[in-house]
Amino acid sequence: MIREEFLAASNAYLERLMMAVHELPEERMHVAIAEGAPTVCELFSDLAARAEVAIRSLERLYQGLDPDQTERPAKSYSEFKRAQAALRIAQSTIAAALERIPRSHLASDSDLPTWLTENYLDPLAQVVPVVETWAKDLRARGLGGPTGLQVIQ
Repeated sequence: MIREEFLAASNAYLERLMMAVHELPEERMHVAIAEGAPTVCELFSDLAARAEVAIRSLERLYQGLDPDQTERPAKSYSEFKRAQAALRIAQSTIAAALERIPRSHLASDSDLPTWLTENYLDPLAQVVPVVETWAKDLRARGLGGPTGLQVIQ
């Protein structure tokens, strides 16, 4: 996958994710999306941590170092809005970091390293339909209003 494909895909997935949770009550982001499943806040926090690893790995790649030596940060967000903002910022930072990397540091044909898609883009792509389905169900049950209370019609 080349830079442009990666950026187009990751930006599209991120926008779908943000639209899915748009105007949903904050307290709903801290309830498990299914029994035994994580909360939306935990999913966003995990994606933000994955993006941070990608940024650090891209910086190591830019410096000509082994990007596989990057460790995952222990940071986790308890507030949904912070996790959401961290993910948006990280996505922008990934785009900027990708622009800085010379083609000579990339694989043949300017392909991005597979770890970038495996550790960030693929998990992002997997989370999007899960959150979209959860949000659609929440709204269908009348629990997606700004107060989080059931809408009586």
